[in-house]
Amino acid sequence: MLRVIVVIQSLVIILLAVALLLSRKNFDSLDVVLIMMIVSQLLLLVYLIKSGNQ
Repeated sequence: MLRVIVVIQSLVIILLAVALLLSRKNFDSLDVVLIMMIVSQLLLLVYLIKSGNQ
């Protein structure tokens, strides 16, 4: 059950970060933070999916 909650939370964070990236006009340090957030959440999702299959 906790795994499902974390997966949903990660997907929401990724969607919000992508929406923020797409809505911004100029590239600055906040965009780098958003990209790092997306990458870290994707890595967490991959880890959860791989550990769930074992």
